[in-house]
Amino acid sequence: MKVEINSDIYLVLWKHSRQSNHISRGKTKCSIVKLYKDENTPLVRLLIGTGETYCSSKDSYNKDVGRKISLTRALQKIFPSNKEIRKAFWNAYYKMKNNKW
Repeated sequence: MKVEINSDIYLVLWKHSRQSNHISRGKTKCSIVKLYKDENTPLVRLLIGTGETYCSSKDSYNKDVGRKISLTRALQKIFPSNKEIRKAFWNAYYKMKNNKW
């Protein structure tokens, strides 16, 4: 998912992994990357934060729920006091079509 805030560009990437054990049925990791580019350098990706969630063995695995929880955790770590930036990420999330941007 791509998010543009003023002149800053962020990418939000999710990785889902399914597990079959008695502790967890799955994991979702959200990574937020900031993109930097100027005339003299190629595109640079800087990882600025992550959030993870684990699906309980009692729950049904659901990628959408995992995305929402992991994004919430990542945003709270990176932008704990900036509600407007978090809101821009959520607006981009809800504009995704078929989980693609």
